[in-house]
Amino acid sequence: MSIITLSHEAFGDGRAVAERVAAILGYRCISREVLVVRNFFLAFVTC
Repeated sequence: MSIITLSHEAFGDGRAVAERVAAILGYRCISREVLVVRNFFLAFVTC
C-alpha cells in the first residue's frame, strides 16, 4: 500500500490538488478528518 500526503495553507486549493493527483494515480483521496476518526475508533476497539 502506498500513501501520499499533501499539505496546504489555510484557504488553499490543496483538496482539489489532492483529488486530481489521486485520480491520475488511481488512488482514493481520504481527508485528514476521516483518518483521525478511523484511528480513534481502532484505538478504542483494540484497548
